[in-house]
Amino acid sequence: RRPPRSTPSNSSAASDVYKRQWTILTQAKQVHRYQNYMTPDPYIRGETSTNGLEIGLVTWLVGIRHVTGLDWLFIFKWFPALVAAILAFFTYIFARRWGYGLEAALFVALIPTNVRILGPGFLVAVSLGITFIPLSLFLASRFRGWKLWIPLFIISSFLLTEHPPTALALFIVLLSHGLMSLKKDRQLMTHILYSIVAASLFSVPYFASILLSTSPLAGGGGFLEFGTSIPLSEIPYFFSSVAIAFAALGIYLLSQKGRYGLIIPTGIFLVLIFLFRHLDYTLLIMPTRGYMYVMLLLSIMAGYGLYWFRSVRVSRPLRIPLLMHDRLGGIARKAPKAIYMVFLVAVLAIGLSHFYQWPYYHIITDSNYNDFVFIKENTPGDAIVLMDPWKANAFPSIGERYIYGRIPPGPSSFFGKRNANAGAFFAGKCANTRFLEGNNITVVYSPVKCENEDLDNPRGMIYLYSGSGS
Repeated sequence: RRPPRSTPSNSSAASDVYKRQWTILTQAKQVHRYQNYMTPDPYIRGETSTNGLEIGLVTWLVGIRHVTGLDWLFIFKWFPALVAAILAFFTYIFARRWGYGLEAALFVALIPTNVRILGPGFLVAVSLGITFIPLSLFLASRFRGWKLWIPLFIISSFLLTEHPPTALALFIVLLSHGLMSLKKDRQLMTHILYSIVAASLFSVPYFASILLSTSPLAGGGGFLEFGTSIPLSEIPYFFSSVAIAFAALGIYLLSQKGRYGLIIPTGIFLVLIFLFRHLDYTLLIMPTRGYMYVMLLLSIMAGYGLYWFRSVRVSRPLRIPLLMHDRLGGIARKAPKAIYMVFLVAVLAIGLSHFYQWPYYHIITDSNYNDFVFIKENTPGDAIVLMDPWKANAFPSIGERYIYGRIPPGPSSFFGKRNANAGAFFAGKCANTRFLEGNNITVVYSPVKCENEDLDNPRGMIYLYSGSGS
């Protein structure tokens, strides 16, 4: 566990923000500043940013900032807990109809967060998006007519702009749910199809130019190039073994009742992960994010598995002479509840241990934060800063200056070349002045001690170059 900090609140909050969150934070600040989705690129001087496929998340964040006036870093540090609570609540109201709302919410609340597959602990698009999956299932189980398809249309439209892969995941879950209810309730499938088609027609034009630039069925190229995958055998590593055991029991019990609405989409997501892992094939759903959908559905079914021990009734003990005695028979009838309580404690103990075992990296430290503020206050607004590409993800949100290179959320040949150039520059102890001039770089935030007489060193790792023609 990290020790408590005594440094200023903003710098402490900044050190707790994950890499992908820095990108979203930078986009949200740009949109809020310019009141437009088409803004100057906050990273590369002279470029324009359209803020990508997650404009719905950016809009949501800008709205929160506008209504509450809260500090950006406060939002990104504390709102993930709110989103996780909302996810657990929506899971509860969905599963409550069948009696296992508390158990399902418990397992969902214990879904771990880590830097490989993300999770509810990060304020990123997939974390906000998955909250709408149990909410949509709740709506589909309770309402019909306009009370169903209008909310589903709104949710689907938002997800298509907030995180398209999660929108597709929602469609798979809803269609599976509708398919399983087709014999008893054809109206449900009709309303689901109406909402999906209408939302797609309404939302997809916003992304037509981006979607058409790359084949959505290929694992490589453009914004759909996924550089890493995780084998299915690592699911127990992310998702605790006790949760998997109860999920297996839940799957068995649900299948015995003919309720496959959660089982089928789980299988589909596992197949998509397998296809990408072995055939480099995907269907818009990022393979590492697919684990989030799998863990969500498995958590709900694990809740049903745990609930079974609470719901089972032993009306007549086994016909063992010793247990036919009234007192011993009464004990036997209470056994399932006792087992339930033991399992409940075990789930909490093991789940919380698994939840807290994950280490989190910090892109920047409190010292970095203070240095970024110094650069902001002592350099022109159009300055270009050369720095560690990793830390450069956080810099524009704090320093509000342009950067030369960074490590983007996905593969990028443009930044790959620039990052290699930055590495060579720092390996040479910042001696290549021509490199600075050629790229209009006026600030160097160096991870090494620079040996270049052309650079002034006003503070720590900060070096200023005044000879550039910027």
